[in-house]
Amino acid sequence: MIKKVIVLVLLFSFIYQISYIFLPFNIPFVMGLAGMPIYLYKNITFPRKDRKYVKDILLSLLPVAIVAALSIIGNHSHDFYFVKWAIINMLYFFGAYLMFQLLRGAFRDLSFGRLVDLLVLCAVVQLSLALVMFFSPEVKNTLQPLIHESEIAKEAMERAASRLVGFGTHFFVSGTTHAFILIMIAFSFTLRKVSHLKSVVLILSFIFISIVGTVMARTTLIGVLLAILIVSLMRKGKKYFIPGLVVSTIICGMSLFFLGSMSEEMDVLFNFGFESFINFQNTGSFATHSTDNMFRMYKFPTTWETWLIGDAIYQVGKGYYMHTDIGYCRLLFYFGISGFIAYMWFEYYILKKIFPPLIYGNIIWSVLFFFLFALNGKGTSDIFPYVCLFGFFIYPCRPCKKRQKVVVKRTMNKHPMGLLAPIMSREVWETGCGNTIETEEGVQGNIAPRVSSKHLKPRKRKQKRKRKKRR
Repeated sequence: MIKKVIVLVLLFSFIYQISYIFLPFNIPFVMGLAGMPIYLYKNITFPRKDRKYVKDILLSLLPVAIVAALSIIGNHSHDFYFVKWAIINMLYFFGAYLMFQLLRGAFRDLSFGRLVDLLVLCAVVQLSLALVMFFSPEVKNTLQPLIHESEIAKEAMERAASRLVGFGTHFFVSGTTHAFILIMIAFSFTLRKVSHLKSVVLILSFIFISIVGTVMARTTLIGVLLAILIVSLMRKGKKYFIPGLVVSTIICGMSLFFLGSMSEEMDVLFNFGFESFINFQNTGSFATHSTDNMFRMYKFPTTWETWLIGDAIYQVGKGYYMHTDIGYCRLLFYFGISGFIAYMWFEYYILKKIFPPLIYGNIIWSVLFFFLFALNGKGTSDIFPYVCLFGFFIYPCRPCKKRQKVVVKRTMNKHPMGLLAPIMSREVWETGCGNTIETEEGVQGNIAPRVSSKHLKPRKRKQKRKRKKRR
């Protein structure tokens, strides 16, 4: 039990990238420094077939770093932001490797769906802590000194004293994290067997994260809309999730309206979180002060040199370069259109590598890539720190091509998305780590569905019985 609690605390700190005062760097960075030598030692001592997978992941960071370096040299700049970004992401990947190994050691039945459940637990704990810290200054004064905040973050929190702030996360970053978790809840609910009790828990968690997460950062609404769209498109999800979501939303909305009328603090929070809906009700427009400022920040280069290689400046002092916080604009101003293409190619490549279409179908990576595009319309976003943890369900041992053809044939008509994602069967989500099966093609990895003897030919059944007798 203690082991599980410690691992959950580490997962909580990893997913929210918390920087404690007693550590020189944040938790993913520290775990990456520890995870890299562990990975290298294991692969030197016990050579594995996953080296190409890891090498491809790490090499995909190079184009962004190379373009950034060329832009720095061409502009005689000293801003190495995206060179450091590549190094940090490399360490985050090895940190995710160590985190995954710890999770597999603490939770023997760890599976893709179980990992999503643990992330949901972390989000519920984070948002509950945020509410407690908001209403209890004593708790806030006790917990906040444990975290190292940058000067820019401190100034932002001072300017927005009435905003809901989490433990080590706030504003746009917290909205990105919670939106990602909401999208994964939708996939988890739709693509695996879920009991009625678990369905209720997931729906209530979805509502709680949606409402409180939106109050903390309105970016969470992107995840809410995408999650509802995912479930609406999948036939299995419509049966329980949508009716449950509607009923739960009505009940939670009435309860929160009652609480808001009793407390001025709650009223301020909800006015901020749902300002666009309040404005639509009053004026017929979803526009807010924040969206007006956001559209004014859309600025683009004015010279061909900047369009081509950028200015190699990401930040000026405590402010944004060219006074814009828009993700697309900041990328263009830093290393031009060439760097922008390299950056987006990296995100696209990573998503298809971690969620390969031959195993998961096209739905997961395409939704997450659209999610990334939407986020960069507000601020610079990188989805890699969130998805790299899921990559380790694939890399230890991939199914061979012959086995994949069998899987296609067996799961084509069973999958709720039909032809859009033929390989993503419920068995993939239910299979835990380390579970292997032995067939004529050899040992298959933990992502391959379980195969019973009835799916084998008579001759293969006899061979399987003989092997059992020998054992």
